[in-house]
Amino acid sequence: MAAGKLKKSFTLTGGFAYELSFDLGTTQNNSVFVTFGNSTSLISLFGVEPLTKRSLNFSPVVSGIYDVIFQDQGGDNSGGILDNVKITESVPGPLPILGVAAAFRVSRRLRARLRRVQS
Repeated sequence: MAAGKLKKSFTLTGGFAYELSFDLGTTQNNSVFVTFGNSTSLISLFGVEPLTKRSLNFSPVVSGIYDVIFQDQGGDNSGGILDNVKITESVPGPLPILGVAAAFRVSRRLRARLRRVQS
C-alpha cells in the first residue's frame, strides 16, 4: 500500500469475538498503525520483511458499524505491503452456553421464591 490511509467499515454483532487477519510486509523501514473497532496496534517493520500473517482481535459490546483502518506512518512514497485482509467471527465456546443455562436456572429459582413470598 502506498503511504497513506486505507479505511473500510463493517457491521458487527455485539457479544461476538472477531479476528482481523492480514499479511503485512515491506521493502524498507515502515510503521503501520492498525485499528479494528477500538483495538489498535502499531506494527514496526524494518528493512526488507516478507509478507507475514498478523492479526488483531475485537469484541464489540453492542452491534453496530465499526472501522478497519490501516494507516502508514512513514514519510516515504512506498509504505507497507498489505494482502489477504480477512475478518472472521469466532465461534462461541461452551462457556457462553453454560452461562445461559446457569442464568436460566437462577431465574427459575428466583421466580419460585417470589411465588412463595407472595403466597
